[in-house]
Amino acid sequence: MRDHLMIKIKSALQRFQCGVLAPLVLFATCGFLLAAPAYADSDKAAKLYEDALRRYDKGDLPGASVQLKSAIQQNSKMLSAHLLLGKTLFKLGQLKGAEAAFEEALKLGVDRGEVALPLGQVYLLLGESKLVIDRIQPTGLSPALQAEILTLRGTAYAESGNSNLAARSFAEARTLNPRSPAPLIAEGSWLLKQGKQQEAMTLIKKAIELAPKDAQAWSTYASVLQAGQDVTGALAAYDRSLELDPRHAEARLSRAALLMSLNRGKEAEKDLSLLTEANLEDPRVFYLRAVLASERGDAAGAKALLAEATREIDALPKTYLSGKGHLLMVAALANHALRNWEKATEYLNLILERTPRNFVARKLLASIYIETKDYKRARTLLEKLLEATPDDSQVQFMLGSVYLVLRQHTQAAELLEKATHGGNPAAVHELGLSQLALGRDNIGIASLEKAFSGDIGDNWAGVELSIIYSRQGQLKKAVQVAETIVKREPSNLAMINFLGSVKGASGDKAGARAAYLQVLAKDPGFRPAILNLIRLDVEESHVDEARTRLNQLLAKRGDDPDALYEFGALEVKAKKTENAVRYWQKAIDVQRTDTRPGLALVDLLGRQGQTAQALTVAKQLASTYPDDLAVKVALGRALMAADDLTSARSVFHSATLLANYDPTLQVQIGRLQLNAGNPDGAVYSAQKALQGLANDEAALTLMVEAETVRGETARAKRH
Repeated sequence: MRDHLMIKIKSALQRFQCGVLAPLVLFATCGFLLAAPAYADSDKAAKLYEDALRRYDKGDLPGASVQLKSAIQQNSKMLSAHLLLGKTLFKLGQLKGAEAAFEEALKLGVDRGEVALPLGQVYLLLGESKLVIDRIQPTGLSPALQAEILTLRGTAYAESGNSNLAARSFAEARTLNPRSPAPLIAEGSWLLKQGKQQEAMTLIKKAIELAPKDAQAWSTYASVLQAGQDVTGALAAYDRSLELDPRHAEARLSRAALLMSLNRGKEAEKDLSLLTEANLEDPRVFYLRAVLASERGDAAGAKALLAEATREIDALPKTYLSGKGHLLMVAALANHALRNWEKATEYLNLILERTPRNFVARKLLASIYIETKDYKRARTLLEKLLEATPDDSQVQFMLGSVYLVLRQHTQAAELLEKATHGGNPAAVHELGLSQLALGRDNIGIASLEKAFSGDIGDNWAGVELSIIYSRQGQLKKAVQVAETIVKREPSNLAMINFLGSVKGASGDKAGARAAYLQVLAKDPGFRPAILNLIRLDVEESHVDEARTRLNQLLAKRGDDPDALYEFGALEVKAKKTENAVRYWQKAIDVQRTDTRPGLALVDLLGRQGQTAQALTVAKQLASTYPDDLAVKVALGRALMAADDLTSARSVFHSATLLANYDPTLQVQIGRLQLNAGNPDGAVYSAQKALQGLANDEAALTLMVEAETVRGETARAKRH
C-alpha cells in the first residue's frame, strides 16, 4: 500500500475531527504526552530526537518524521523515538508506517496502555477490524482507557457484522465510564446505520446530556434528526456542532449535503469551499462539488470532479472500503454519473454484499440495467424489490417503465397508475411520457399537466410539457409553462436559460436574449446561456458578437468541443466553409462523446459534392459511435451518395434494429430503404412502426408504397 494515499483517509485528523471515531481520535492525537528520553544510546540520536520533538510540538510533522527516522538509524532500540514516530505518522495519515512504529515500540517494551488506543485506531482505519478484536484487549488498563478500547472494539464488532458482541462491548464501555459520551455516540451511529432511529436518538440525547459541548455528539444528533425527516432540527444541530468546533469535517460535509437537498446550493458551496481549503480530500466533497457544478451548467467541471472522486476512492485499500458503505455509495453514484456502468455496478455489488437489503443500492443497480437496456435483469431485480416494498411508488414507476419497454402493457399500466396514486410526481411524469409513446397524446399530456400542477409540482414534468407544446405548435402554452417554472424557482439559472430557449423557439428572439443575459448577469460563466446566446447571435447574423464570445471561450480552453462546434456553425453562416471544416474536425478529434460535429461535417461535405471525403468522415464516425442511430443514418446516406447501395441497405437495416418500435424513426429509415432500392427493408421498417403504434398513418402510407414497389398491389390495397 502506498502510505501517502492514506492521507486521503486521515487528512481530517490534522484539521478536523470527524465520524464515529472522533472522540477516540482526539485522545490518540492529544491525550498522551511523551517525555523526553531519560537517556539516549548516543548523543547524536538524543539530539535528533529532541529536534523532532520540537518540530512535532510546532506542527512540523514531515520534519519531525525525518528527524525521528534519522534518530532510529543511530539507535534502533530508542523506544521513545519509535513511539513518537508512530504518533507522527498517524497524524500524517501514513497508517502502515504508524502501525509498524507502534508495533516496534511494543517489542521494545513500551507500556501497552501507551499504544493500545492509537494502534487500534490505525487497524480500524485500515479496515482491519479483526486485528482490533484479536490484538487490542482492554484487560490490565485503567478504567477510562478500558472504556475507550471497548468502544473501539464495539465499532470493530459492528463493522464485522457481529451485532451481539458490538452491543455487549458498548454496554461494558458505558459501565466502566458512565460519564463518557464516546460509547453512546459510537453505538448511536451504529444503530442509525441499522435504521433504528428511536434507539439511536435515545443514546445520542444521553451523550449530549453528558457532554453538551461535544461537537461529535451534536453532529450525530443531527444525522438522527435528518433520518427522521426533521430537516429544520438537523440543520440547527449541525450549526451547533460547528459552533463548538468549526473544524468538524463530518458536520460541515453533512450540512452541505442537506443544504443541497433543500436547493440552497450557495450556502452548501461555502461549506464545501472551507473543506477544500482545508485540504480535506474526501471523495464526498468532490462528488457534492460535482453536483453543484452540474447545476451551474459546468459539465466539464462536474466531470473532472466526479473523476477525482472516483480516483480518490479507487486509491483506497479494498479492506478499508469494504467497511465504509458511505464511500462505496459515493463511488457508485460518481461512476453512475460518469456512465461508468461497470465500475458503478462493481461498487453497488460490494454494498449489497454487506447490506443485501440496501434498497437505494438495489434501485440504483436497476437504473443501470435500464440505462444499458438490460431490461430483463432490471425486471427481475425490480420485481423482487416490489415484493419487499409493495408501496414504494418509485419502484412501481421504474418497473412500470420496464414493463412498457418489454411491451407488457397491462402490467405497465397497472403499476404506473398505482405510482401516480401514491403521489409520486416522477411516476405521474413517467406515465405521461409512456402514454405519449403509445400514441395517447391527450392522456399523456394530461398526466404531465397533473404532474406539473397543484401540490405535486414536478418542474421537470413542466419542462417536458413545454417541449411538447412547442413541438405541437402551441407556442404560447409552451412559454406560459416555462414562465411558471421560473416563478417557482426564480434563482434557478438552468430554468431561466430554458425559458430563453422556449421563447427563442416561439419566435421571441428579444425575450430569449433577455433571459440569457439575465442568467449571465447573475453568473457570467454559465456556459449553457453563453452557448445559447452565441447560437442566437449566429441566427440573427450578429457574426462579430458571436465570434467575440467564442474566442473568449476558446481563450479559456482551446479544446472546448462545444465552442469548436459552434464556431463551425458560425463559419458556415459567414460562408467560410474551409474554417468550418477545420473547427469541426478539431471538435471531432478532442472528444469522443458528441456526434454533432461529425454529423455536421458529413452533411457539409456532402452538400459541397465532396462525396469521398464525406464518406471517409462518416466511416470514422461510425467506428467511434457504432450504436448511434443518427450516425448509422448519416453513413447510409453517404454510401448512397457514393453509389454503394448494397452497403447502404445493410447500414439502414442496422439502423432499423436500433430504432426499435419508434414509428417516426422507422418511417424515416423505411423511406431511405426505398431510395436505396430496398422495398423489403422498407416493409420491415413499416411493420416495426405499426407494432409500435397501430394504424400510424405515415407507417401505413410507407407500407402501401413499399408493397407497390414490390409488385404486391393486392396487399397494398388492403392497407
